[in-house]
Amino acid sequence: MSTLDRYIIRTILGFVFLCTSVLLALGALQVFIDQQPDIGVGHYTTSSAMWYTLLNLPLYIYQSLPVTAMIGSLLGLGLLARGSELTVIRATGVSVGRLALTAALAGVLLVLLELLLGELVAPQLQEAAREQKAFLKYTNITFGGGNGAWVRDGNLILNVTRQSGRRSFTGMQVFELSPQHRLVAIGRAGRATVSGDQKWLLRDYAESRFGTDDTVLSMPAGERLLKLSASRGGFDPVTVVVQCANVSAPAVNRHAAPKRSRIV
Repeated sequence: MSTLDRYIIRTILGFVFLCTSVLLALGALQVFIDQQPDIGVGHYTTSSAMWYTLLNLPLYIYQSLPVTAMIGSLLGLGLLARGSELTVIRATGVSVGRLALTAALAGVLLVLLELLLGELVAPQLQEAAREQKAFLKYTNITFGGGNGAWVRDGNLILNVTRQSGRRSFTGMQVFELSPQHRLVAIGRAGRATVSGDQKWLLRDYAESRFGTDDTVLSMPAGERLLKLSASRGGFDPVTVVVQCANVSAPAVNRHAAPKRSRIV
C-alpha cells in the first residue's frame, strides 16, 4: 500500500469516525434520557443509568456505522476534491479505478469493524447491561438452574420458561401458597400472554389443587386470566417477567445474594 493510498484511507476514516462521534453523542443522550423513568426504582441510580448507557454504545455504533460510513466517505472525498487534491492525483496518472479501489479498502476496514462489533462486542455488552439493570431495579427475582425467571407476587410464584414473542411466553408455571406458606396449587400453561396491566392470559392451563386431607383435585386444561397485585414500592410483576425472562442464569453468580428472593 502506497503513501497515497494510506493518505486517502486516513482521510475517509477520519471523517467516518467524526460522524460516528457526533451521532454517538446524540444516541448516548437519547439512551440516558430513556432511563430517567427507571431511576429510583429499586437500586437503579443515575450512575447505574450512565453505566447502562455506556454498555449500549457499541450496539449504537454497530447500528449507525453504515450511515456514518456513507456520510464520512462523501465528506472525506469532498474535502479532497475541494482542495484540488483529487485533481492533482489524477494529473499524476492515477486512474479513477485506482481511486475507487483505495476507497473500497477503507470500506473493507469498516466492514471488519462492523463484524467485530456485531459478533463479539455489542451483544455481550448489551446482555450485561440488561442483566445489571434487571437485578438493580427489582429485588424479588431469582433464577434456578437455568430454568427461566422466577417472580414472587404475594402468595403466587411464577416461573417463565422461555419468551416466544414481545409479550408472549411458552411455558409458565404458577405455584400458589397459603398464608402459612403451604403449597395449595400447581398450574402449568402451555402459552402465556400479557393481556393488560398486571394481567396474564394463560392458555392450555391445567391445575392441580391440594386439599388439607391430602386429596388432589385436577382441573382440565383451559384458559385462565391471572391478575397480579402490585407489590410495595410500585413493583409491576408483569413488567419484570417481560424484561427479565431472558436474563441468563449464570448472571446470578455475578450479583449479591441479598438481591434475590428466596423461594421455599
